[in-house]
Amino acid sequence: MRKILILLIVSFISQWSFAEEELPAHIVEGMNRLKKKEGRYWNNKDWENHMRICHEFLVNYEQYLEDDKKAMWNVKIAGTFVELKSYLLAVEYLQKGIEYAEGPLKSFAHSQLGRSYIDLGEFDKAAESYKAALRTSADVERKVAHTNSLGFVYYQAGLYRDARNGTIYYRLTQVDTDGTATVLGSKGIQATCEDNIQPVVYPNPSTGQLNVYSPISGSVTLFDAQGRILKTITLKEGENVLSFDYLASGTYTASIQLDNGKFYREQWVKM
Repeated sequence: MRKILILLIVSFISQWSFAEEELPAHIVEGMNRLKKKEGRYWNNKDWENHMRICHEFLVNYEQYLEDDKKAMWNVKIAGTFVELKSYLLAVEYLQKGIEYAEGPLKSFAHSQLGRSYIDLGEFDKAAESYKAALRTSADVERKVAHTNSLGFVYYQAGLYRDARNGTIYYRLTQVDTDGTATVLGSKGIQATCEDNIQPVVYPNPSTGQLNVYSPISGSVTLFDAQGRILKTITLKEGENVLSFDYLASGTYTASIQLDNGKFYREQWVKM
């Protein structure tokens, strides 16, 4: 994360200089002084002082910053909270940054938001964040990274197959003799044939919202425990968000008919 953040910071340096030439000299001097301290504390992993300097910068100079710079400084603060594993605070500042950000910085902020949600155990929000990172990224390598991260989210949520590309994900964890567990990352095995790409119904169980990822268009019919048809809904290719809040708790059957003639059934439990 540090390398990516440094590259993003460097990309904005040339823009800073032009805007600051129009500011009073004492303002420019104060901003430059804090920027140098911020960079030094980040490189030294002195997170508490890094946080202090970033807050001081925003409090004193936010009024002089364009939106992209406001985004950058909020993302800087969020990055420190990620390093400190204070993910709720990281989410707060990443959301502030996203309000102002555009382009690569917005994509990066969305991906960091997804990372924070993973550690908070909020997998639906993590999935949405990585989807947003994909939408806002123009860089092919980053799109691949965001796609892999989204697959990892599906793994964490108990969905072992990323239906969109037929990849099965698994997680590598090192457990030391003292019981300490270290997550080393995730790996993926590509499915051997396109026929393995199936719809995914999640979360399961859930309180009423049902997400259906469909590799192609089709329809889903929901049956109750007595086999009665409750509702038939058209599915588009990709993500489909369905709401069944009005149904009583129990076990239902989702019958999915794809336009290629393939047919799938899956039980769904409403809590």
